[in-house]
Parts: sequence; C-alpha cells; structure tokens
Amino acid sequence: MHMFASILMALFWHQSAWIGHDTLHNAILKGRRASHLIGVVYGNFVTGISAGWWKYTHNMHHMTTNEWDKDPDITHLPLFAVTEKMFMDSRSRKLTGGEKTALQILDPLLHILYIPIMLVARFNLYIQSLIFVFGERVLSMPFQTMQFDKDIKVLEKVMLAGFWIWYPAFLYFSFPTWQRAMAFMLVGHLYMGILHIQITLSHWERPMGLPEDGAREWVRTQVSTSRNVTPNWFNDWYFGGLHYQIEHHLFPRVPRHNLWRVKQLLMPFCKKHNIEYCSTGPFTAISDVVASLGDVGLQLRLFNERQALAKH
Repeated sequence: MHMFASILMALFWHQSAWIGHDTLHNAILKGRRASHLIGVVYGNFVTGISAGWWKYTHNMHHMTTNEWDKDPDITHLPLFAVTEKMFMDSRSRKLTGGEKTALQILDPLLHILYIPIMLVARFNLYIQSLIFVFGERVLSMPFQTMQFDKDIKVLEKVMLAGFWIWYPAFLYFSFPTWQRAMAFMLVGHLYMGILHIQITLSHWERPMGLPEDGAREWVRTQVSTSRNVTPNWFNDWYFGGLHYQIEHHLFPRVPRHNLWRVKQLLMPFCKKHNIEYCSTGPFTAISDVVASLGDVGLQLRLFNERQALAKH
C-alpha cells in the first residue's frame, strides 16, 4: 500500500510539472508576475524544482532549439553526447581530461544506460535548483545569474526551503522505519523518470545544427527539430500537452487544450512547403532515441579509430 501511495504522489508531481510548464509559459494567466508566483508554488514548494531555474533554461531552449552547443536540454556532456558533432565538430567545446575520459567510457553505453539514467535524473534537478536559488547562478549556463526582483528571490528561497522541510518531515513521521521511508522515496523518484523520458522524446534524435550552418529559418527549424507523440485521450492527459511539441514550439503561449486546433492548421502548411513533420507513438519515439544514442556511440568509436590511425 505504501508503494502504491508513493506512485500516486509521484503522479501528482508529474501532473504538477505540466501545470508549472503551462503557467510559466503564461498559458494560464496573462500576467508574467502572477504566473511566476504560481510556478514557484508548484515548482519550488510542491516538487522541489525551482521555477526560476526552469524559466532560464527553458527560455534558452526555446531560443536555441537543438543548437548542440547552446540548448540546455541537449548539452549534457560528458554524460550524454546526443550528436557526434559534440566531439567531432571543430567548433565543439574543448573538454577537460576528466570529461574526455567520461565520454569515452559512457558514450558507447548510452543506448543501454539511457533509461536507467533517466530514472534517477530528478536528483540532478534538485541539485541544479538548490545551486540556482541559493547560489543565484545557473549551473548549465555559467553566464546566467539570477536577475529577479528581490521579493521573487526571497519567495524562491522560502518555497524551495519549504519543500526540503515538508518532504523529509513527511518521510520521517509517516513511516515506522527508515527503510520503508527510503523505499517510498525511491519508488516515487524512479517513477518520475517517466517524466524525464517524455521530455527527451521531444527533441533528442531530431536534427541538430548551428545558425552558421545555414538553413535555420525559424518555422522550419522549430518543426523539424521537434517530435510529436500521437494524440489520444490518454496521451492528452499524460503528456500535459507536450505531445504537441511542434505546435508548442511555434506558439509557446497557446494553452494546451487549443494545440490540437493549431495542428489542424499546421499540417497542411508543412505539407505545402515540404517541411518534415514528425509524429510517432511513444514507444517508437523511445526506440528512435535509443537507436540514435547507439549510433552516436558508434561514431565515437570510429572517430577514435581514425585518430589512432592518424598518429601512425
């Protein structure tokens, strides 16, 4: 019964993430400040993930979608190389010795490790949120510091501290042993890995590039770099509207219940202008991402072999 309750709490967090996404995109209320306040409640206090941190990284993601050297949603070196350009392109970031070693060890295995890593990815978001709120910097975007009004900064801190008070207290007082408390916590957090898999399906495996490569016209870029998941009554609820990822990227402030209307207008437009429109079922999407990671691992092996031959 406790484990079932853990999944129910995780499901509440799961749906809270979609509410936070909607409100921080101003898709619920028009006022940015009021929307941020709601986001802080659902993000910082309810789920332990900073709304402010999310806004900075997510805004950057929308501005630099699938730009492999800037988009925070895909730049996870050395843990994840989602395209071979991250280590083969002459413009790629110079890695430290430790990063190179980690890349060589992990990248060939990422098609195997992808789902296990996603199952524990939430702990990384906790760390990034704590660093942002109390250190006032974005770990994945070193140039970005917290630039909010003083009262918003205080609220971010108070609400995030509130999460780290109520959740440990809940675990401590609700279970007779620490082992049961830890099991409850672990099951819920493993379940939340589904959310992180859902997020990666939207853009991983899709085309990636840089503005200087050309052919980065905005509409074509947003459509071609995104993936939809086939809509149905379950996905409409479970994906929180983000299964209409293409429509969302073109019109980020459109409420989720209207995205299907946008799709009806967009698909004929894409067909007319020969713009690739990708929509698959969720399991096909997972398979495509896993296959893509396996291909990147193969490209790394071939890259290493070519470098070794060049030295002889």
